[in-house]
Amino acid sequence: MRLVGLVPLIEALPGVQQVIQELSGPGVVVQSYALGAPEAARAAVVAALARHWRGPLLWVTASPERANQVQAELAAWLGEAERVHHFPPPEPLFYDRSPWEPETVRQRVAVLSLLAGGLDRSEEREQPPVVVAPVWALMVKTVPPGLLQGGVRALRQGQYRPPAELVASWLRFGYQPAVVVEEQGTFCVRGGIVDVFPPNLPQPVRIEFVGDEIESLRTFDPGTQRSGKSLESVVIVPASEALMSQGSRAAASVRDCDWRGLTAVATQRLQRDLERLERGEAFPGLEHYLPHFYPRPASLLDYLDDRALVIVDDLRAVQTTAQTLESQAADSRLELVRDGELPADWPLPYFEWGELAARMAVKRGLSLGFDAAPEDLRLPEESFQPGMRYGGRMRQALDDVRKVLRAGGRTVIVSRQTARLRELMRELDFEASPAQDIEVTPPPGSLTLVQGSLAKGWSAAGDQL
Repeated sequence: MRLVGLVPLIEALPGVQQVIQELSGPGVVVQSYALGAPEAARAAVVAALARHWRGPLLWVTASPERANQVQAELAAWLGEAERVHHFPPPEPLFYDRSPWEPETVRQRVAVLSLLAGGLDRSEEREQPPVVVAPVWALMVKTVPPGLLQGGVRALRQGQYRPPAELVASWLRFGYQPAVVVEEQGTFCVRGGIVDVFPPNLPQPVRIEFVGDEIESLRTFDPGTQRSGKSLESVVIVPASEALMSQGSRAAASVRDCDWRGLTAVATQRLQRDLERLERGEAFPGLEHYLPHFYPRPASLLDYLDDRALVIVDDLRAVQTTAQTLESQAADSRLELVRDGELPADWPLPYFEWGELAARMAVKRGLSLGFDAAPEDLRLPEESFQPGMRYGGRMRQALDDVRKVLRAGGRTVIVSRQTARLRELMRELDFEASPAQDIEVTPPPGSLTLVQGSLAKGWSAAGDQL
């Protein structure tokens, strides 16, 4: 579903026009605004802003569920799913030793690598990325941008790069050897052929060498292992936030902790993992040791330069969620220390809300909720109104649609059951043709049915939409 044809109507609303001008005008200083936009219309407003914003855009939500929702809605409004990226939190809570899901590791490092590339001003993007992240994901202490950039390798046909050198670098940056490359973060060497599946690419890459020269680069299908299209160049990014180039430093930090109160089982487990860190060996649950890897850890916010815009969904909800996670983590820590499962001086694996808020304060910011101070830029109350809830009362709903159409307004109905709706509408002498996408702005007085899903409905000022 693509709703890109409706975005010009959103941009034309007086309140939205003012926001775009205020935020993207020349000489704008760091400043935060609160819009007071209804939740249902926020993705449309952010899509309108993103079409004019020339830097990265980060949308922070209170919950992972809300992040998933706005990612899908933003992709529909922008009409560019590949431009919208999800930065997820780990599944285990803070201090939980459980391994992160491979897809979570992939998504996080792919987003970090994308933003780290944007820190190089020589790399100007026509369409800067839009990242959606719950505050939980921002709290996790991670690799600093400079270290992550050091693990990026650009390869091209005709380049001289010894295969052994590549393999050694991949081991330092989180890749694991495999018999067959099927999953991201793995590589395989077979004579003069090296297969690798970096987290920033949708398919793995097969590198064919003649001696130390790269003769060809091709994608391949991880299921069939058949080679695909030829590539002139490719960028390989680290496979993990825990870079094994820093493994010895992490091991030294773990060794310096106070082990005296640990149980025998916990001591044995810690000793086993410490030895793996010293050998530079990746292992399941490695992310548990992230706070030991970097003396000055980073947040996703540190990957945003001065061109970035940080959008907060609801500031109070985001703050409350962060502080709740802090409280839960503190309780878990006390219990684990008491039970001899965690050294008492284990470093915090997360940034507290005060630290995150300070990092956000130096970015250009926008709150979509109703947290505005009197002097803040806000949308006029009439800009957007929540949609009516009809609860299956189709006749009443269509009566209201008729009123909008007669006034010259536009109506768009988004539903997973457009065929059934069309039948019901015909019974009530109403005609509309279902569509998969809205690529151009519908004319005044039109009704459009779209196959898809949105969480809630809304109306724009003057019944124009």
